[in-house]
Amino acid sequence: MPYDNITVKPHNYKGWITAKALKIREDFKGLGFDTLDAFITIATEASDEFSSYKDIKNLQNFWIGRYHSEIFNRKLEAAYDKLKAE
Repeated sequence: MPYDNITVKPHNYKGWITAKALKIREDFKGLGFDTLDAFITIATEASDEFSSYKDIKNLQNFWIGRYHSEIFNRKLEAAYDKLKAE
């Protein structure tokens, strides 16, 4: 289910963020980073914003589906776009 087709209302906003996070994760898998270690390594190399312990922990939780944040999604999308351009 593409996240672009979800109608965002106050009661399903969290669902929209979750769907977007899953799409970002699938985008990274599409580039060949299909393990947690590969994802964390490439995300920290692509962006300096993921260098702290807290951010690496958030990357781990994001990968397994525990952490969803619109701001974090935007940071990951920027890192994905940078990797895609290379």
